[in-house]
Amino acid sequence: MDWFRFYTNVVEDPKVQCLDGDTFKGWVNVLCLAAKNEGIVPDESALSFHLRMDVIGIRSLVDRLRIATLIDPIKGGRNGKRYAVHGWSKRQYKSDTSTARVKRFRERSKTVAVTPPDTDTDTEQNTPLTPRQNGGDGEGLSGSVSGGQSDQAPVLKSEHLVEAWNDLAERTGLAPVGKLTNGRLKKVEALIATNSVDDIGRAIDTIEASPFLQGKAGDWNGATFDWLVNETNFAKLTEGNYDQSAH
Repeated sequence: MDWFRFYTNVVEDPKVQCLDGDTFKGWVNVLCLAAKNEGIVPDESALSFHLRMDVIGIRSLVDRLRIATLIDPIKGGRNGKRYAVHGWSKRQYKSDTSTARVKRFRERSKTVAVTPPDTDTDTEQNTPLTPRQNGGDGEGLSGSVSGGQSDQAPVLKSEHLVEAWNDLAERTGLAPVGKLTNGRLKKVEALIATNSVDDIGRAIDTIEASPFLQGKAGDWNGATFDWLVNETNFAKLTEGNYDQSAH
């Protein structure tokens, strides 16, 4: 990341404006370095090298930024603890319409032909992916399936959401998902019937950008596929409820 967003309301933020000059300068430099690693602050040795400070000075700076709640402790690192910039996922969000993931969703929806849905039975407990398919205009995914749709109609299938989740799980260490039970499949179908590809991409990006949602900060083990497709949780993801506060 060659740049990051710096907001004008910093001038009104008391926890920033109460910093002394050296700490403010250090904070801005830490933001520049964290931008190269999705909001994660480099370790002491890297900070010492880039900021031209000895380790004692770095530890003092980190303590001051932590006390000011401008950085947060998270799991990981050489000593079992490292830091992330507070509020990074909210303030440095990726564009909802330009992420590679959303583009992949759109490409999948354009290349899959629409066919009538398979019939599920309530007595089956564990079934392979046999998703009902949704017609759309290429931007949103609202509407239901009808036999008269063109073979070129864009469609997002439940297996695409499973694939996107498993890609995310591989990158973040979250639990992957396998076959869908009928109950789980119905929730997936309801999700893709009422949300756009942008919404789905935004939700997954939010999880990927949040140490908390990955179970790397706090006592929670992190999001699961079932947690994602829960209607209430998904709405909170897309509405920004799981984004962190200002800094």
